[in-house]
Amino acid sequence: MPVNSFFVYVLYLAFIDRFYIGQTLNPEVRFEEHLQHAKPEAFTTRAEDWIIYYRLECKIRQQAILIERHIKHMKSRKYLKNLVEKPEIAEKLLERFQ
Repeated sequence: MPVNSFFVYVLYLAFIDRFYIGQTLNPEVRFEEHLQHAKPEAFTTRAEDWIIYYRLECKIRQQAILIERHIKHMKSRKYLKNLVEKPEIAEKLLERFQ
C-alpha cells in the first residue's frame, strides 16, 4: 500500500440492513475505530458487527472525497452491489475523479 493512498470504504451492518460510506488514509485503523466507537456521535455506534463491504484505493485524498460524495449521492443499494461485482465501475470512477 503506497504511503499517500487514501481509501473509500463501505461498511455493512446486517442487523439493521444499513450501509456506511467513508474515506480514510488507513482503512484497517478506521474500521477498528468504528468497531470500538472512537467517535461516540458516529452512525456506526449502533452496533459492533459491521463488516467491510467494499473498499477502493485512491491516489489522493481529494479523489477519495469526490468518490465518497458520488457514492453517497447515488443512494442506491444496487449501485453498491455493482461496485463489488463489476470492477470496471471502480476504474471509471478513478478516471472520472482524477
